[in-house]
Amino acid sequence: MSNYEIPVPRKGGLRINPFPPLRERPPTTISSLPVNPGLFPYPGNLKVTEFALKYHIRPQLLQYNDTLNFTDPGTLKSFLTPIPFLPPGTSDEVYRKAFNISYIQTSLMKGNSSAALLDREVFTPRQLKAPNAVCPIHPMLARHRWSTVEPGGVLYPICDSEGKVNDDGTRVTYGVWHGSCDLAWDTLQPSLVLASIILSTIHEHPWFDAFMLGDELPVDPNSYPPAAMLGEQNHPTKHRNFILRPPFPDNFAECKAYKEELEQYHGLADMAWGFASMDRAYNNNEYSGSKRVDGYSTWNRYTNSCHLFLSYEKVALLLRKDLNDADRLTLQFEIANTIMHEMMHAYGLAKRQRYQVQSGHPDTVPYMDEPYFLDEQCAELGLSMESALWGGCLQNVTEKGLSPPLGLGLYRPPMPDLCSDPVLTKPPIPTHDFFRPIQAEFYEGIHQADFWDFRYRSYRTAKPGPIRRNGQIADLYSTKDKSKAGPWRTIMDPQEYQQAIQLRSLAHIMLNNVLRMGPADRADFARRSQQKADYDKVIALLEERKRQVGALWDQAEILSRIDITQGGYDTAVGLQSLLTLFDQMMSKSFDVLTAMQKLDSDGAPYAGCRSGSQEFCHGLRNMVEVMEGSGIRSIEAQVARASAAVDDLWRQLTLTPENPDGTGAADERRRASDAEVGYIQLAQNARSYLDADRKQDSLNICTELISHMSPSLLVKCSARVTVAYNDEVELEERIAMAERAVTTLKATRAPPGREAEQKQVLDLGVEILKRLAIELEAEDSDEDIHT
Repeated sequence: MSNYEIPVPRKGGLRINPFPPLRERPPTTISSLPVNPGLFPYPGNLKVTEFALKYHIRPQLLQYNDTLNFTDPGTLKSFLTPIPFLPPGTSDEVYRKAFNISYIQTSLMKGNSSAALLDREVFTPRQLKAPNAVCPIHPMLARHRWSTVEPGGVLYPICDSEGKVNDDGTRVTYGVWHGSCDLAWDTLQPSLVLASIILSTIHEHPWFDAFMLGDELPVDPNSYPPAAMLGEQNHPTKHRNFILRPPFPDNFAECKAYKEELEQYHGLADMAWGFASMDRAYNNNEYSGSKRVDGYSTWNRYTNSCHLFLSYEKVALLLRKDLNDADRLTLQFEIANTIMHEMMHAYGLAKRQRYQVQSGHPDTVPYMDEPYFLDEQCAELGLSMESALWGGCLQNVTEKGLSPPLGLGLYRPPMPDLCSDPVLTKPPIPTHDFFRPIQAEFYEGIHQADFWDFRYRSYRTAKPGPIRRNGQIADLYSTKDKSKAGPWRTIMDPQEYQQAIQLRSLAHIMLNNVLRMGPADRADFARRSQQKADYDKVIALLEERKRQVGALWDQAEILSRIDITQGGYDTAVGLQSLLTLFDQMMSKSFDVLTAMQKLDSDGAPYAGCRSGSQEFCHGLRNMVEVMEGSGIRSIEAQVARASAAVDDLWRQLTLTPENPDGTGAADERRRASDAEVGYIQLAQNARSYLDADRKQDSLNICTELISHMSPSLLVKCSARVTVAYNDEVELEERIAMAERAVTTLKATRAPPGREAEQKQVLDLGVEILKRLAIELEAEDSDEDIHT
């Protein structure tokens, strides 16, 4: 097919590529690839070590040859060659040279020396197990998707790894980095298998579940730097914060279904992959400075879908013939991680774009930026996924360079270089960075079927374990001050080591807690969550019924203390209306019993709900007795029915296996009488607190007694009189409290045996009412004078 006919997956058939005609050009960085020593003019009289052959020494560093080869003159070494053991008696000059090489190594490898890394098998020449994990290539990574190119239409050639040249002096090539080339596809396939395994199981990880289905909340504007608040591009309104979902057993299935549904959306269904250069951006312009990227993702305006790109230079390293098992497995894992990293960006783009369209906005490039995860300071989904899945962001042990990596390590959160814009300032950014190399055993294990079939499915984690040597933990941690451009240094202090290994963000503490939960834990969490929901429902119903009864109580109290006819209003008719409402409310009160039946009868929540319901029943009884005390004969029948309904509710609330018939009204009255003793004591405490000048404590007790349903009318009136004596309350409210208490007590018969108590409260109410009337008159006089 012609250059214009590279197929792009599209609903309804193939779509002609809208980019300009493809053209081949020499790779921008392939000449600097250390594919073999012949690329550099090494002096013929020097013997070249294995490390120099493999990890190379730049020609400009040959001047350091005397320093590099202090123990073996005439041999060309790499700066990465481990320093041999220097026995006692070695000259100061040799020690000085060894110190200089050690300093260079620790500068290049985040504070670690080659000898330390080799000793702990961060890289190793030993033979490792061959990969045996098998998985079909995921549809999102299928071969037909690897068909796009940059807007510049550049195809990068696959050069000969040994530097062979044609007769005309050009490099020998074996195809191009494109999905249609078998060599390119076969080279990439091991990484695609590993990425497919991760992509097929990631819906079982709580981070991805939160990313797909977790609630998204606005980001606190106070956590943004001032510059971001003033600009439009990175304003808080363009970001969200996604949080973990409760760990229910059905989360895995729900997340998988949502993920598969999202993959059918055109943003992912029409997604395309391509190979790009490390030093080239999507617009085909070269990055400034020394910036290099392993991949990137974007939303293509022509196809209205995601386009993802992978650095061909990283994949090209797999074509080298001098890679050992550790080198190859490390590279394959690093490339698989880059693919997953870009896939997270793609899922995020598609999700935000679909929500944008569903909200009635244009079907174009997503407006919203990537969300933050919990308290992470950076909105970078790829690195957030790495931190959640591996326990940190993957970084090469060596600082820079395209040589085969001397292993990888984990950059502890927050993310390296604080790579999002804007970077949140809350929580405060840690002052130090921490880095931990990964043992080669991890790369060996992650390519094995047992790792995914047993470890991941059992523990839902793929985090590398600590470095072990001879069965003992021998971790290497490096640190550097984030605010300074100083070097990395290895942590030796135990206290600083503890600081390095502890989790520093709420996001990863919560993730770890969820990851520790097995199926039984999730089922137990679901059961307890349902119990809490049932309990909350009972409490909500009780509070609603109490609110309704409280409104009826106030009206019943007012009507019961006035004359039968006053100002043309018939009190009997009013109480009849209240009793009708009371009957309706009582018929709904039994839904509290229905809700309580779902609770565990042996648990504390059930006991609490039952106690609260019985107090509610006491309040109903008190209100019925208030209306009984009105003495109106025309409502006697309705009052009797209301009393019988309260008796029935009490019987239902007292049913137990030992007492299947419940208890009668006499027991309810006895318990109410017992509870009344406690309320009387509370009323006395309120007066004592007032005398001791603890006015707020007194007011709190009185407010509780007045709003509570169970206390008798006398106790409520006593509490109102105490409030009237409290000068921290507004004068008008104090007068209202005193008036209501005095009027109610004058019109209400005293409870049996409490006549003296009621007379005392009434006298106090009358006295304070007179005082308050004088104060009010004085205030009015002052206002008149002022006017």
